[in-house]
Amino acid sequence: MGKKISNGMLIRCMVTKFEQGMLIMFLIAYGCAKGVSGPSAFRIAWGVQGIPAFILLGALFFFPESPRWLGSKGRWQDVVRRFKQQRL
Repeated sequence: MGKKISNGMLIRCMVTKFEQGMLIMFLIAYGCAKGVSGPSAFRIAWGVQGIPAFILLGALFFFPESPRWLGSKGRWQDVVRRFKQQRL
């Protein structure tokens, strides 16, 4: 478990990013509904909203392994090293 201050800040940041994402999604859908007519409004909104998902999918290969995954594979020295890097 991490420090309480770290966990609280991480959760607050995550919730804020979810809320920002929902606001951006709403604004894109609203703008497409007002500015574009027909089924293309739906397709444009989904296409624009899918761009960050594809960027995240590409970046997924560069994320480090989590300590929980490393522990499940029996790589305990890597777990200790990861915790030291994260200062937990």
